[in-house]
Amino acid sequence: MFSASLALSSREIHINDSNASYFASSVIVDGDPKSRGRIPRDYEKEPHGSLSYAAPFALPLIPRSEWPDRIEELERRKTRLSDIVRYRKVPSLDQNGTNYCWCNAVITAIYALRAAAGLPFIALSPASVAAPIKNGRNEGGWGAQALSYIVANGVCTQDVWPANSRDIRQYDNTQSRQNRANFKVDQWWDLKPRSFDQMMTCLFLGIPVPIGLNWWSHEVCAFDPILLRRSSIPENSLFGCRFRNSWSDSFGEQGFATLDEAKGTPDDAVAPRVSTYTAKV
Repeated sequence: MFSASLALSSREIHINDSNASYFASSVIVDGDPKSRGRIPRDYEKEPHGSLSYAAPFALPLIPRSEWPDRIEELERRKTRLSDIVRYRKVPSLDQNGTNYCWCNAVITAIYALRAAAGLPFIALSPASVAAPIKNGRNEGGWGAQALSYIVANGVCTQDVWPANSRDIRQYDNTQSRQNRANFKVDQWWDLKPRSFDQMMTCLFLGIPVPIGLNWWSHEVCAFDPILLRRSSIPENSLFGCRFRNSWSDSFGEQGFATLDEAKGTPDDAVAPRVSTYTAKV
């Protein structure tokens, strides 16, 4: 029924049921244990589709029967988001001991959008968003919290607020408030929880998706749809997604790894559509 799987890079980590328990425990990269920090989104307080800054996902889903051919075409043309980010030499973020993966994933999406728009790389500070939200505490959260703050206030560049500093007394000042106003995001989709098909439709359209994964207590940014095994019945093929982590370029291949559908189906997800920073900078 299945043909041979498409080859992934020999350096690319692939996460599935067989090895997920390792990633759900303590992971060591370059000798250092890596932090996570995501907590499940509170859907009682923030029901799906209720966010004032993010409309419910409204596009028609791309049918699974089309996925294998579309994926192979993206790979052939080298037009995947990961291809663009690598070509533009955009580095991975490193949350470096903070529990701010949920914000790093959103900034990673912003980096991808900026690269796809042909704009120069500018280093942005996840802590300039997460630390004010958490009042300087090293606490977990979910991606929609980071987006809400960025829509209202923006995100600072790292020369104004270091990437992982939680020192709001030092850095939350007039200079940082003026700086962050140049980097705001608006018009996001609020994806349906546990909808792999909505996420994949976004990825086919070149839209990065910060995804929260309960099994991992972690948030990463999905970049590319991938085909693991093609079936003679296309919609019965095995699929997954390529994501970028916030554990530096030393994780996986330049920060990239893959998830199969079972482990990559997001418990919550949001997707950017329009970012005002692309016009301002």
